[in-house]
Amino acid sequence: MTCGDPYCKTEGLGLFACMLHPGSITTSGGGFRCDETKSDDVFIADVELAVKNIAKKDRGGWIQTYSGKAFFPFDPRVEDIDINDILHALSHQCRFAGHCTKFYSVAQHCVLVSQMCDPKDALYGLLHDATEAYLVDIPSPLKKSPTFAPYRETEKRLMETICKAFGLESDEPPSVKLADRRMLATEARDLTMTEGRGWATEAAPFDFHIQPWTPEYARAKFISRLHELTMKAK
Repeated sequence: MTCGDPYCKTEGLGLFACMLHPGSITTSGGGFRCDETKSDDVFIADVELAVKNIAKKDRGGWIQTYSGKAFFPFDPRVEDIDINDILHALSHQCRFAGHCTKFYSVAQHCVLVSQMCDPKDALYGLLHDATEAYLVDIPSPLKKSPTFAPYRETEKRLMETICKAFGLESDEPPSVKLADRRMLATEARDLTMTEGRGWATEAAPFDFHIQPWTPEYARAKFISRLHELTMKAK
């Protein structure tokens, strides 16, 4: 398995190893061994030193993403945005903080919004919740509260960075906002115990009924939709 493989399955520090040694990695005894000449102990020490060096950079705290990258939420940069991290995280995150009658991913929500908004805004629709790959899906009452003002500012900066990475304008198109609101009403109807009764939804739900996808299928549909939209743009 080469370290350039975005679907690297090595465990523990194996993902970070890909950043340090661009050779291949093989697993053994539940761990990993880089095809360098260094012993496991020396190699792990190198990884730990690299982690410490990253932490010393004046970019605030960081998280390790699915691809093994160190991502700094308070200092996002275009070169740090990785579509593999976005689609993996969103396909494994459940909407409504997990309070759905069935697992329903943020990735599926994004795919559906991209299909229901104006076609010219479809790429933005697909990525409109991409920040949640790094900041997670915060329930609306919390996100809108004064206490969460710093979160909203962090999310705004991150969305601007994601838009730059994908060549999009940073302002959310009106058609995406409308499709998002209508999807919310549709999700409340189809995926909650109350079928949306009592929800303060201003938009009408769509006519279709949602059939939740597995994380694997949501990931595949997200990739397919992304390829479709980026190929059209060329």
